Amino acid sequence: MSNKLATLAVALCLPLAACANDKLKEEELYQAAKSMAVAMYELGEKIKECEKDRPVLPKSLFKDINLTNKEAFTALLYFEQINEIECLKEADTKFIITNLVWSDALKNSSDEPLEGFDKEKVEVMQDIAISAYKSMNKLKVRYAKIPAEKREKLDKLKELKAPFDASATYKALSK
Repeated sequence: MSNKLATLAVALCLPLAACANDKLKEEELYQAAKSMAVAMYELGEKIKECEKDRPVLPKSLFKDINLTNKEAFTALLYFEQINEIECLKEADTKFIITNLVWSDALKNSSDEPLEGFDKEKVEVMQDIAISAYKSMNKLKVRYAKIPAEKREKLDKLKELKAPFDASATYKALSK
């Protein structure tokens, strides 16, 4: 008799468990979406903060290094990116982790979008993050092609270790 009762209890509870599981997945997706929205906002704000008040470096910066225009441009872009990565590190890490949680929650949910949340915007942010890392890796390769003795001198320039405006600096150097 107890086996039949146990079977009946399981039969009655399974639909409730499935329903509870769906509710749990929905709540998980909602929380992940909320966290994703916060992480996207914080990353956007940090990007603005990192980009403001970046100085133009002096024209005399590379006078003792004898760089070609291409090498100077590569070095400026490389160090600008290094500084930006450092500035964004915390917000970027939070975005990446939250993105992974969001992706997992999305995989476990239906395809119905959450009200007020733009999946496409998240996908665009994911694409931007991926392309930024690919771009940085290409830039590292270009920087590594600068002769070692020049790179050693560049690596010692304290002006390149703080945020600066690479485009405006390059224009100033080119005049």
